[in-house]
Amino acid sequence: MRLIIATLLLAHGVAHIVGFRGAWAPTRTTVIGNRIDLGASWMRLVGLLWLVGAIAFGITAIAALGNAAWWQSAALGLTGASLTLCLLQLPETKFGVVLNLALVGVLVGGSRLGWF
Repeated sequence: MRLIIATLLLAHGVAHIVGFRGAWAPTRTTVIGNRIDLGASWMRLVGLLWLVGAIAFGITAIAALGNAAWWQSAALGLTGASLTLCLLQLPETKFGVVLNLALVGVLVGGSRLGWF
């Protein structure tokens, strides 16, 4: 089961690259449903957050494979941070919101059911 969750975490990290790339060639510079205009510079900062998330998900996927003691906590925290980024950039990230909520369910449910 850890192999499956590690694969999901790695795929989630790769998906974060889209947010990073989009921030460096922004077609829009607003967040929270176009209510707040951050401008190109601040959007690049948001893009860096997407990149940090991508790297962190990759590291956490490797930790899950190695059964590091901290991987579940890291995965849950990263998923919460990813969900926050997705909520800030709705509606484009609605699929990401659904995936993050599903990942939280798998992490919490899997832990309680002894899958990991």
